Amino acid sequence: MFPAHIEEYVRPVTVAEALAANARYEEGEAMFIAGGQSLMQAIKSRMARPRCLIDLQAIPTLKGIAFDAGLRIGAMTRYVEIAGDVRLDGAFAALRDAAGHVGDRQVRNRGTIGGSCCWNYVASCTPAVVLGLDGVMELTDASGARRSVPAGEFLIGPLETARRSDEMLEAVRIERPAERAGSVYRKW
Repeated sequence: MFPAHIEEYVRPVTVAEALAANARYEEGEAMFIAGGQSLMQAIKSRMARPRCLIDLQAIPTLKGIAFDAGLRIGAMTRYVEIAGDVRLDGAFAALRDAAGHVGDRQVRNRGTIGGSCCWNYVASCTPAVVLGLDGVMELTDASGARRSVPAGEFLIGPLETARRSDEMLEAVRIERPAERAGSVYRKW
């Protein structure tokens, strides 16, 4: 199928620019695109018909894996980066396991943890792991207000999350577990 006409494509370089672009449209008319692995299929089949696509690829603050009191993974961090980061072994190994088993090589090189969690497809690997590790979703709205939502409250049901239409997921945060903790994910 061919997608419906998309009127505007925006490639912001900051979170504020992305949220401002989203605010110019009515609810559902603009969509953030991360890796695009799920969204583009929905657009092609016309399940999703955005007037505007807001490409998050050029926003550096949404990328990367950092450790402080816990773990922070930027929403635009690709599966391949998560799967290859040996610092995640032990307590966060389930993230590496899940990211290494998502789709195929092309999907792992384009797909992102944020896109997967926001799409919340029932067969996705990473939302289940984020939920199992008691992750917290860091969201920002157009006014700059931030809120943190536990994964158990964020992941409502298949294709449904607690993200409001004026918000964007910036990162997934997971607190450092007790010493000698470990995790694993096995895809059935």
